[in-house]
Amino acid sequence: MASVPLPHQFTVAEAVTSANINTYYSAISFLENPPIAILYQSGSVQAVANNTDVALQLNNTVIDTYGGHSNSTNNTRYTAQVAGYYQVMGTGSLQVNGVGGRLVRLRKNGSTEIPTSAAEQPPSSDFNCVMSTPSVQLFLAVNDYVEVVMFQDSGGSLNTVTTTQYASGLQIRWVHV
Repeated sequence: MASVPLPHQFTVAEAVTSANINTYYSAISFLENPPIAILYQSGSVQAVANNTDVALQLNNTVIDTYGGHSNSTNNTRYTAQVAGYYQVMGTGSLQVNGVGGRLVRLRKNGSTEIPTSAAEQPPSSDFNCVMSTPSVQLFLAVNDYVEVVMFQDSGGSLNTVTTTQYASGLQIRWVHV
């Protein structure tokens, strides 16, 4: 786990050393390369059961600068490696079905619903249902995690859509201490 590097605080008459100056380099390097992840679902579709919240499996990584996601273990999660505020947006995609409603939202640590969601009711019977949550700033402590959760009530199970242009996904970026 990493923490945000802080520059050295000089005191009156303190000598300038390379170690003190290097703390500024570390802080600038972190700001040039903060935690960021772009994750999405590809390959096999995932069934979303009727009237059930389902965390979406994200098995493909475009970028993950601090290793907060695994494509195979707990692949519904992005786990914070650095504490701070993150800009987070999730996308959910379900196959064509014109019955019932759809909802996609963000969830923190498996149970805390983030007060942001996107809903479609009634969904289109002609097109895949692709929805994105509004972008939200969310504080994550080290080891907190965030997931994209899909809900639908069509009367039966629906599959996600995994073609690139419609894939479910998660985008997350560290923005502030």
